[in-house]
Amino acid sequence: MLLTGNAGTGKTTVARLIGKIYGKAGLIKSEDVFVEIRRESLVAGYMGQTGIKVAHEVDKAKGGILFIDEAYNLVNGSHDEFGREALNTLLAPIENNRDDLMVIMAGYEHEMNQLLDNNQGLRSRMNTVLNLEDYSKEQMREIFYQKAKEGGYRVEENLESFVEDFLMREKQKAKADFGNARGVRNCYERVIKRMNARICAMEADVLTDADLQKIPDEVLNTIRREDIEE
Repeated sequence: MLLTGNAGTGKTTVARLIGKIYGKAGLIKSEDVFVEIRRESLVAGYMGQTGIKVAHEVDKAKGGILFIDEAYNLVNGSHDEFGREALNTLLAPIENNRDDLMVIMAGYEHEMNQLLDNNQGLRSRMNTVLNLEDYSKEQMREIFYQKAKEGGYRVEENLESFVEDFLMREKQKAKADFGNARGVRNCYERVIKRMNARICAMEADVLTDADLQKIPDEVLNTIRREDIEE
């Protein structure tokens, strides 16, 4: 299977969930076998050693899932002989262990298509493709609110649309570097820093510990509009 999509769309998480589902359904032996690797796990520094590295990772993943993240990095250009060796060497275990191994490759859609163009045998074997789309503004807002809840905070009432607009502005500024859920997390962390700065300023104005104790927890734990605004 191929999992394609931009950064932060949850490709690794989806791959793990597929492992759980296929394990429960009996399509793979163990839902707990999930071996996550990248180029450096397969590509050796000199010819002849790549096959050993590939065999080692395949053996570890038997009965479950071999997950190759950023798989497009396996072959870096037309002169990458080590990468081509790794890719070609991987084809035999994929075919020979069809009943005992699931291979999931993940990466950006355009780059993954380029990888498949390098090896038609790989394209014919990896013929199940799931593309994970970028998150909508509503989904990004839900992630932001969930992060706040996990951190023990709440967002001031009636700020849903404001939060969505804020996240969309940040996404447009960062463009491809925003990273979907990762970008939302970064935005959330900046908001919490501004919130903490506001609360520190509030506490600095309090004259006594008794006055400080009068500040309700609701005030100290609520993300306000001014914390989101820059």
